[in-house]
Amino acid sequence: ISADYRDPRAVADASQRALPEPPEWWGDMRVFSSLTELRALRLFVQDLASRAGLPTHRVSDLCLAVNEVATNTLEHTHASGVLSVWQDPDTDSLICEITDSGQLHDRLVGRMPPDEGDSHGRGLMLVNSLCDLVEMPTGQIGAGTTVRLHMRLR
Repeated sequence: ISADYRDPRAVADASQRALPEPPEWWGDMRVFSSLTELRALRLFVQDLASRAGLPTHRVSDLCLAVNEVATNTLEHTHASGVLSVWQDPDTDSLICEITDSGQLHDRLVGRMPPDEGDSHGRGLMLVNSLCDLVEMPTGQIGAGTTVRLHMRLR
């Protein structure tokens, strides 16, 4: 083992930061509160991503990633969530942000494989593999959770 090795969770704790503010004009938003709304949410993302110019195979990836995070919101918070979608011209990316009232207590959820016996934790691994960047700041107790998905347009 390297003398410079540090526990990944300690590194994540030390690098905690807030997300940059979204643009003043948020773009398009949808509130969702039921699993029956997931199809409409995917179609909403599909339409916006296609109009933004995201390649077709990436549109499917983004829809799947949004579906997974929205499902987590509904299954783990038993409350509604908000999906916001906008383009970031600085990074030439389409951003989908899902916010809810839940709390993530492990900063590495979705970045390290869950234990074999765990029945949860694979969805966020999938989300991380589908998107160009996934931001999930955690640690602000009572502030809810925000998951920001980035997909480069070109």
